[in-house]
Amino acid sequence: MNKLGEVFNDKKAMIVFITCGDPDLETTRKMIEAVISHGADIIILGIPFADPTAEGYMIQQSYLRALKNKLSVDQIIEFVRKLRVEIKIPLIFKTYANIVFNYGIESFLAACKEIDINGLILSDIPYEEKEEFQPLCRKYGIDLISMIVNAPASRIQAIIKDADGFVYTPSTIDAEKIATMVHQNSTLPCVLQSDSIRDIPQTGSFDGIMIDTLIIELLEKYGSASYKQISNLQDLIQYLKKRR
Repeated sequence: MNKLGEVFNDKKAMIVFITCGDPDLETTRKMIEAVISHGADIIILGIPFADPTAEGYMIQQSYLRALKNKLSVDQIIEFVRKLRVEIKIPLIFKTYANIVFNYGIESFLAACKEIDINGLILSDIPYEEKEEFQPLCRKYGIDLISMIVNAPASRIQAIIKDADGFVYTPSTIDAEKIATMVHQNSTLPCVLQSDSIRDIPQTGSFDGIMIDTLIIELLEKYGSASYKQISNLQDLIQYLKKRR
């Protein structure tokens, strides 16, 4: 079992998205440390892209703020390299295909392996186009994470069959139905993607929760001091306590 899979062994996983460099990398570091100290199991690190059309408004704005600092992929890789001295939980990069293409697919994945990135989400790559990435991801031991939305059962089953690490599904669709299909057709964990803790159902067969915009909301409200507010997020803390 790989590092991502181990997280789901005996609990529901808490997965938190954080944009690298919003508003700067030092704040990003403090935020990562803060959410880990309060129980996060996996961190998704967004590599900003100038045209993030597959994201919601808040992530789009977060990416654009980060890019104002002329943040590069090399800077982010070096940032994670330093993080890995202390931080051992699984890390996932989330970005767009053009970022990886411009860097060079194999060069990017080799760098990810070197800094112990455990998974990759490419927001604009549909199932039909993943073959350009998945074989190389597997070569370097990096799980290419798949999203499942409402679709014919045959397509959902095909995605499940080829998926690595875990799959995730948005809370805005019939997510419980998809989670059931995942568990009937594989041993992969199925994660519910949600903007807010308040949107998470009290019951369900999900193996984890992926929170997308919680940190961005804090950054917009408190700026670089946001990491100090993590302890005040009662909804998050209570969820973390209950899921064990």
